[in-house]
Amino acid sequence: MFRDLRPIGMIMNADDLVEYIIKKRQVVPLEVVAALTQISEQEIREHLKDHLLSYPENKWSQKFIHFLIYEQSYKRLHEGEDARKLLFWTDSPFWSVRFFQYAMNCPDSQKSYRLLYTKFLNLLHPPVVRIGYARNSTKVPVSITKDRYRICQIINSIRRWPNPIRFVWKKIRKFYKSADFSHRTISPPPDLISCMKEQIRNCDKIGQYLSQRELENIIDNPSPLRRSEALACLFTAISAIESLTQDKSTIEDYPEANLDPFL
Repeated sequence: MFRDLRPIGMIMNADDLVEYIIKKRQVVPLEVVAALTQISEQEIREHLKDHLLSYPENKWSQKFIHFLIYEQSYKRLHEGEDARKLLFWTDSPFWSVRFFQYAMNCPDSQKSYRLLYTKFLNLLHPPVVRIGYARNSTKVPVSITKDRYRICQIINSIRRWPNPIRFVWKKIRKFYKSADFSHRTISPPPDLISCMKEQIRNCDKIGQYLSQRELENIIDNPSPLRRSEALACLFTAISAIESLTQDKSTIEDYPEANLDPFL
């Protein structure tokens, strides 16, 4: 809330915003979602576009902020936070309504280059500002990261200028990445794989919402998901379908098993 959440680069229209969100915020790759749901990638894009257009903001950058706060934080991160804390409330004041409204009413110009963030830390406890900022992978204090942050923004803007050499290089890199795709593997726990296979066998309703053939292919070879987080989302989806449509959940048969795809 104290950062400038606007997207880096120019978002000129709804299609640009859709592509930016898919590229930067996706968890499960779009092609995998399309294969699982039997809905075309273009139809998914159009649905997301219509949803974004329903937001009340006029500027595309502000629609993106709406997406981050409402779709990602409220609908996804908060659910995960509740689960990790076993449904206990958060002791932090940062999601209190009054604090949130005040922070979000601060203009983006004050938040740029982490200026407001730095001032806030100074008010809380000045020595904290001198601690190295972890996301920079350096020991540079927060108080001077604004210069590096500004440089990064400039570089990112330049990288978006039309450049035929960069276009060709991207195509070459994409070719080699696709050729080397088999080496990018996810290694989920055996108990998780067994549980997911049982869920598909035990619950016919899963096949009504997701392609059973694609599910089986992904479970046997989860590499196309690219990240363990994507496998966790898929496991959550089929578990929810089973739980909501049947009296018993397969997960109950695995009380001591390791079902964590991140381990």
